[in-house]
Amino acid sequence: MIEHQLGQRNLNDEHKLYYIGKHNELQKKLVGRPNGNGATSAPFGKTAKAIAEKHKVSERTVYSATKFTRDIDAIADAAGNGARDAILKRDVKITRQEVQKLAVTRQRYFF
Repeated sequence: MIEHQLGQRNLNDEHKLYYIGKHNELQKKLVGRPNGNGATSAPFGKTAKAIAEKHKVSERTVYSATKFTRDIDAIADAAGNGARDAILKRDVKITRQEVQKLAVTRQRYFF
């Protein structure tokens, strides 16, 4: 579903970043002990590199998109899905730095 959304032409920059970050979060493997079969997990950072190549962005963009996605989801947890939609659709004039500050503030006061 995420790949389908990223394939649409009418996505704004915020939507693209959000979906690239979601794609990275869903694809990356848990770091730690392997599951009983003795196989080791892929080297750290390989998932972000593959996603970056697939979407023709830098690996750093994938990491910042993942951070942006986590911040948006933190705001949505506190204020509801309407806040996520308003930010992504640009109904609310807010910068990425302000999104990050809101997410940090939300974590500080709600946890």
